[in-house]
Amino acid sequence: MNDNANYTDKFGNEIISQSTGKPAGINPDFGLTINENYEPGGGRGRNWVLYSTSPVGTKNYLFGKSYVADSVANKFSKVADATAKLETAKKRWRQDVLAQSDDDHPAKVYAMILEFMYITTCRPGTKAGMTAGSRTYGAMNFPASAVKAVGAGLGITIPIKSGKIEKYLLDPSKVGASDKKAMQALVQFIRTKTEGKASDDIVFTISGRRPDPNKLKAYMKTIGLPITAHKIRTLRGTLLA
Repeated sequence: MNDNANYTDKFGNEIISQSTGKPAGINPDFGLTINENYEPGGGRGRNWVLYSTSPVGTKNYLFGKSYVADSVANKFSKVADATAKLETAKKRWRQDVLAQSDDDHPAKVYAMILEFMYITTCRPGTKAGMTAGSRTYGAMNFPASAVKAVGAGLGITIPIKSGKIEKYLLDPSKVGASDKKAMQALVQFIRTKTEGKASDDIVFTISGRRPDPNKLKAYMKTIGLPITAHKIRTLRGTLLA
């Protein structure tokens, strides 16, 4: 234990709780397992000091403070790198968004899905359209009934996870100059895609079929975005924070 009354490893580093991210306390009623191979900066299997096991079997790993600090720095570095790739990829997918191509062309449809997710931070949606037994929607599967005209733009209202309702406004007059043309193209694309469709028909379709998540992922790779569609929402939220 150090001068701050916090537990330390054999090298004098404060021990940090995995579950709280704060200096660890040791509950004497919990079973403790010491890592005999622990060393600061060690790789997998050597980076934890010990773990405690609660009476119900829950394990809480305790790490050296230096390892936690390095992990946080590495995480932010990865986010910064992915964010830069997102902005570069955006320029490429917007070429497809603005291209004078068929509205059923796969590249255009997948580019429009990415643009919608980028602008709204909407989830991509599950393939089955179900989450915990409830009907849910996302960018890839929201129905025509979710789309309503709002002034010069569109309002989109869809159920998401945990019974919540998410509302999105696509209004070209409310975005910056750099996003305006892409927003106008997206609004017009959705209007065209909803024409003549039944209320429960999916908006973003390719020749009448729902988009394929695997093909979306493949398209993302072609534009230099080797991450999952879910990460776009996370990264965009980081940029807007």
